Amino acid sequence: METSNQFNNLTIEEPPDFLVEPENTPIAAARATVRPNMASTTTTNRQATRKERPVPPITIDHIPRKDLLIKQLRDLTSGRITARVQGTSIKVFPQTTQAYEQVRDFIDNFKLQSFTYQLPEHKELRVVIRGLPETTPPGDIIQELKIRNIIANSCQVMINRRTRLPMPILLITLEKTEENKTIYNIGELGYFKIRIESQRKRVGPAQCFRCFS
Repeated sequence: METSNQFNNLTIEEPPDFLVEPENTPIAAARATVRPNMASTTTTNRQATRKERPVPPITIDHIPRKDLLIKQLRDLTSGRITARVQGTSIKVFPQTTQAYEQVRDFIDNFKLQSFTYQLPEHKELRVVIRGLPETTPPGDIIQELKIRNIIANSCQVMINRRTRLPMPILLITLEKTEENKTIYNIGELGYFKIRIESQRKRVGPAQCFRCFS
């Protein structure tokens, strides 16, 4: 099936010179100067530069006019992105969270096919409740949490992969809000003593999502 792309027939005066991802610049820790006659406690004044968690890249697929698209994205973000060509796709590297959101909005508006990882602050809380019977209705748990001003997006009984039988463990997903974080303080539900902890990460690729809008 033939598809069309609005960037096919657009032109620009000159190709951009920013399609190559810049080299990484090492960040060195700042060391305090120690004088010979000073006490050894002065060494505690050393300060290390904190390395912030980078904003995840965004891969945009099936773009014939990559130069034009990057020019538009750089204009949109005031130049706060770089990019790298990958076959028929481009990998965009936003330099700030704001630039990341602007690129995502652009992708949604023009219904482009893309792939990226979620920002850490946008990820859901995923916790497990241990100690409840496997026959506990998930809806009852959601209502019980709501009474405590904790809003759960979903609740489900976990299944043993080998036996395919339900386990006395419930998986809860919630928005990452201050009120919802108080779920860790709950010690009992439905007359049962429980333990609530963060879901253990699986060994494998990081959480991601694709946009085929």
